[in-house]
Amino acid sequence: MDKAVRILGVIICLIGLMSVRFFETKLFYDPILSYFHGDFLGRKLPEFDTQKHLISIALRYALNAILSLGIIYCIFKNKSYLRWSVIIFIIGLIILLPLYQWFIDTDFSLSPRLGFYTRRFLIQPMLGIVLILALFYVEKTKKSAQ
Repeated sequence: MDKAVRILGVIICLIGLMSVRFFETKLFYDPILSYFHGDFLGRKLPEFDTQKHLISIALRYALNAILSLGIIYCIFKNKSYLRWSVIIFIIGLIILLPLYQWFIDTDFSLSPRLGFYTRRFLIQPMLGIVLILALFYVEKTKKSAQ
């Protein structure tokens, strides 16, 4: 029964992650979304409320992080892994959000692609995917060491 509940938990969290992506235009303020569609190199940023945008990006990051942490807990059922993952998500936000704000403040002039990928790490659950893969590796190396 426990395994079925864990699988159901993973499925629910995955549906949650897909829903965040599917309803992104309804749930979050992201005027830069259209800017990054197509060839954005050399284009001018649209006018928008930076503070509102950054809060929306942080909320989306938090929602993706919570759902990713749910997946991590359901898969590994290890509180130590969960604690380390929370710390990594917090550090990620502390580093990436100010960096993204800097890119916005400078109109992505240094590197539009680097700004694009910084934003991508904030709005997509890529850090969660990397953590899950890293934890699978840790589990595998633990088992082979025994």
